[in-house]
Parts: sequence; structure tokens; C-alpha cells
Amino acid sequence: MRDKRALGLLAATLSAVGVVYWTENLAGQRNLSPEEQLLATVKQHPLAKLGPWLINLSEEYQPFARTSGQARSAFTSRNPALKVRNGEVDIEGVANDPVALTRTLAAIGATNVHGGGILFSARVPVDSLDRLDGSGVRVGVLSDSFGCEPPPFDPGAPTSTVAADKATDELPSDIVVAADSCPGNFDEGRAMLQLVHDVAPGAAGAFHTAFNGSFDFACGIMELGGIDTPGAAHACGAFGEPDSPLTGGDVSNVVVDDVIYFAEPMIMPGAIAQAADTVSKAGIPYFSSAGNQARDSYESAYREIVDNGNFGRNLHRGVAPGPNAIRVHDFGSGDTAQTITMTQSGGSSFVLLSFQWDQPHFTSTAFGTLLNGGTIQDALNAPAATTDMDVLFYDAKGILVPLCPPGLAVGITCQITGTNNLLTGNAVDIVGLFFTGPAPVGQFQIRITRSGGSAAVSRVKYVRFQVTGETAVNEFDTRSGTAYGHANAQGAASIGAAAWYATVEWKDNPADPFGLFRNPDGSPRCNPACAEDFSSAGNIAIFFDGLGNRLAAPFCQTESMGNWSGRR
Repeated sequence: MRDKRALGLLAATLSAVGVVYWTENLAGQRNLSPEEQLLATVKQHPLAKLGPWLINLSEEYQPFARTSGQARSAFTSRNPALKVRNGEVDIEGVANDPVALTRTLAAIGATNVHGGGILFSARVPVDSLDRLDGSGVRVGVLSDSFGCEPPPFDPGAPTSTVAADKATDELPSDIVVAADSCPGNFDEGRAMLQLVHDVAPGAAGAFHTAFNGSFDFACGIMELGGIDTPGAAHACGAFGEPDSPLTGGDVSNVVVDDVIYFAEPMIMPGAIAQAADTVSKAGIPYFSSAGNQARDSYESAYREIVDNGNFGRNLHRGVAPGPNAIRVHDFGSGDTAQTITMTQSGGSSFVLLSFQWDQPHFTSTAFGTLLNGGTIQDALNAPAATTDMDVLFYDAKGILVPLCPPGLAVGITCQITGTNNLLTGNAVDIVGLFFTGPAPVGQFQIRITRSGGSAAVSRVKYVRFQVTGETAVNEFDTRSGTAYGHANAQGAASIGAAAWYATVEWKDNPADPFGLFRNPDGSPRCNPACAEDFSSAGNIAIFFDGLGNRLAAPFCQTESMGNWSGRR
């Protein structure tokens, strides 16, 4: 088990101390007392582990480096308590990873290094103090790409390259790229590593694209985390994962991503979630975005009725007789269709639904079987969905929307649906409704039907993803959780979004005209934070384990959104 502290440096101090302080104005951030403001400036500083004296010295050196044009050795501190000679200062500290810290001290040119066990002292260049904070840590990132270096969104706008980012200290110099995905991507992974470098300037980085399919994503997680068990090699080798370019010294101590695949299972750990759980069990913290789907979800017990309406022309809510019996979900009181309103933007409104039900996903159970040491034959016999479910879209008059032509088409309202779940073995359908034409607003109806297979379905759920335009649900809107997939993995921390002014830090904000921050009893409402309205909600139940075994009782891994979206 890895030490979750995962930092080479626990604390560092100067060998000699005096009585001075470093400060920065935080008055605009929250209503702090002068004492709180002064102390928070140091205690919450990105270099807090270095302590106030080294923070003071590092901040004093930065303007000298930017403006003087002189060598570091010419720098002298105005602080008489600090013994800076030839641009170097003596420090001592405590390390929780002595090997990693020794490596970092050597890399920055430290001299007079002494110590035993976790205690050390050294003489360190003042221009490398920030590299001590977070030293020994490598943060692994999974996103679209790292080094594609796309042009700016707006012609003539500023942009940068990997080399430029390293030269201007926007990125750490030590970044290992395990796998990238170019062209066509936008280097969000590089942006994430820029943010990591701001928070932990001494940490190294690693990157693996998440855009080469869900299985490559899962294997990339374990690759960044240095998971080299026979099961991991078996699972990833079975799906064509190439030999890892990472060495033992490149293993990430923290892993983070910002990606979701629409088809990730909601009711069981998929391959990506199982990979996140694997690195978490190895002591590597895993963080993922909760998502931006708010509560755009319908979830219900499945209630099947046989509808004999004339489905070629009109739904009639199951009243009119007709020859085309169909097994459909009862949304409530015999109503077999859910009405939605779509509003175009830029000439279209395009909505995707990830629709799922409580049966195993074969690709996930097969991956889990291999990951847990099963054979190829075991994986081929892993549990799978036994029911073929579909979502169908109708217009406001109950007329079935036609299938989309290849690549959609201008001026045609159409749908994409019809996955054969008995063939795939996965209890998921990704369906889409593309609305275009002269009327900017239109009403449509959603039906859930069982097209074949077993009747053993007790739960149905969909999450909406808006591609263009807007969609409003007019009835039976359960506003259920949407942070599904690996964001809902037991070993992952799912990160929601909150505005800075809607946090417990602002509980004493005197300017609160809308009552955002306090409950009627005076307690802070946003504790620790109130989620943005777009941030995905949690509280999604898990029905199966990674091998497809139904749990004795559904298990919720995240809290509901109340005050905080996606909070563990």
C-alpha cells in the first residue's frame, strides 16, 4: 500500500529564524479579520510547506530574477535574519519519501546534503525553492491531448507550445507522455497540468490520453499508476494495450481526469471505474470531474404494460385499439410517453440520452474477469444483459420520428436508436433526437420499450446530454443523479463545481441580499459549498459488482446534491 501523503517534502525550515512576516492582501476574497487574513496568506500559500521564511525569501527573489538580468549568485536578501550566500540558503526539514527528496535535491543542485532516515539538511539555490514544494510527487492526467498544440480558437489570439510553457514556467520540466491523441484535440490535458503546476510547482507530471476508447482509458489509468499485476497486464493486453513507456520512477502519486464516456455503466463499475478503484486500492488518490449534467436525468422503477395503440399514426396514450401491440414503460397512471420541448440554437437542437437498466454490461464484466485473473474463456462467459430495451422518439402528434440519414441532414428531424442489446450484451443504449426546421421550438415524446429478451428489468434510467439547443422535460421529470460511470467509482473522488461566493468561506458575508449564505436559523447554507446549478448530482445506486454479481442491496457511493455536487 502506497503512502497517501505521497510528498517528498513534509516540511522545511531555515536553519536560523527571526521575526518578520510576508503578506498579501486577501481582503477581496472574504470577510476576514486582520489576524485571519495575515495567517491565511501564509498557511494557504501554494508553498505553505516551506514555511513563512522560505516563502518570504522566494518571493523576494522573483523580482530580482525578472528584472536584474544578473546571475543568481549576485542576489542578496534585505532580510538580515537570512544567511543567503552566492544565491543559496541553508534549509532543514522532514521528508516522508527520502529517496524522492534526495533525487530532487540533486536535480536542483543542492549541496551540503546531510541527514538520516526522514531528517535532512542542505544548501539550496534560492531560485529552486518552489521545486521543493511537491517534490517527489508526479501527478498523472488523463484528458484529450497534451502536445497537439492546436491553433487559437480566434485567429490572432495568443497561444503557446509545450516548449514555450516549460520555458515560461507554466509547466514543470519533468513531464512523461505515455500516450497522446493528435490531431483534432485541444490540449486540455496540457491546461490541466498547467493548473497542477500552479498548485504544486515542485511536482512532476505525466499524461495519457483518454480519447482512444474506454478500454485504453482504463488501461492508461493503471499505466500511470504503475499497476503491474498479472491481472492488469492480462486485461490490458487482451485489448491491445502496448507496452508501457513509463519506468518505475515515472509512477504517478495522484491521478486525475476530466472525461466521461456516454456508455459507461450507471448500475455497476465499468472498466474505467474498476481501473480507478485499482489505483485507489494501491494508495494513489484518484480524482474525476462530476460532470455538468445538473439533474438532467429520469429514473424510475420499470413498469411494463402492453399498449395496443395505433402506433403508425397516433399514440393516444394507450387508449385507441390497433394491431401493433408493444411492451412499453408506464411513466405514470398508464401514460406511456414523456413529453419534452426542444428549442433550437443556430438552427438545431440535438439531445443525446444514455439510457440504461439494471442488468450487467458484458464488456465491463469481461474486463473485470480478466482484471481479477480469469481466463479468456471465463471472460467470454461473463454475465451479460438478457433484455433488449429501446428508447423511441415521437412528435407531438404521436407520429414516430424517422431514422436519421447518414451524417444527419439539414432540415430533417430524425432519431438515432435501435441498439441490439442481446447482441452486445450491454445494458445501455445511446440514443439521439435531432430537431431542425423552420419552427424554432417543438414538442416531442419519449417512449421506453422492451423489444425482446427477458422481462427481468426492475429499474430504468437515462441521463441527457445536450449537443445543440435546449431540451426541457415537461412531465415525469424525476431530476435524478447524473454523476455516473467512473466519477461514481468507490475509489474515486468526484469533484463538483461551486462559485467562490457560495462556500462556507463566505458564511459571514455581510452583503447577502438574496439570502444565499444563511439558513433561517443562522447556520451557513453552503457548507462546505453550494453546487453550481450545472454541476452533476450524485446519489446513483450501484446494483452489481465488477464481475456482474447482483449486490444484496443497491449501494450508493456518493451523497445526493443537497449542498454539494459529487461530494464523497
